[in-house]
Amino acid sequence: MSEQPTLMTGREAPPAEAAPARLRSAAARAGTSGLSGLRKAAVLLVTLDEDAAAAIFTRLPEDAAERISREIAAMDAVGKEQVRAVVEEFRGLAAAAGADLRPAPAFEDMLRVEDGAMRRLLADVEPRQIALALKSASPELNEKMLRNMPARAAEDVKDAMRRLGPVRVADVEAAQQAIIEAAGRLEDRAPARVRGCGREGDVVV
Repeated sequence: MSEQPTLMTGREAPPAEAAPARLRSAAARAGTSGLSGLRKAAVLLVTLDEDAAAAIFTRLPEDAAERISREIAAMDAVGKEQVRAVVEEFRGLAAAAGADLRPAPAFEDMLRVEDGAMRRLLADVEPRQIALALKSASPELNEKMLRNMPARAAEDVKDAMRRLGPVRVADVEAAQQAIIEAAGRLEDRAPARVRGCGREGDVVV
């Protein structure tokens, strides 16, 4: 998966001439041309959920993170049109840089997998890995996966789930990622990274 583009602050933003003319004119029509790179970064970050915004902040230099935080704190209400314009400009620049903008899959997206494909997918996954993956899954996804397994294998998974106890979120998400990747191989496409992976030390009770 391509690297996500780095958010640009006012100090780091390239001159406007560096952006393709088509993107500059689109931004001007949308009303973002008067915004600094710092304000655009702040607007973009407030559109994200807390986990996604936190993940971006951890990758920023300390001074840049502080400047963006101050900009967010000082912001008044942001109109929907301005938010849409900033997001579209960012997506355009990211696409021009070759970034992969496909949304990361959530494990719950597995509910859309057809039963036949689900049976083929789970046939090669260890019961403990399935148990870990289902630890934070919805009852609907638990039921779908278990009914698409042979009875003995389903019992092994249920037994593994009973024995798990508290586990790290990182371990749960690693198991979910393995199943997402198996699904990608089944559909003959490159696996994407499951949404939320990588939080170390958290515990699921």
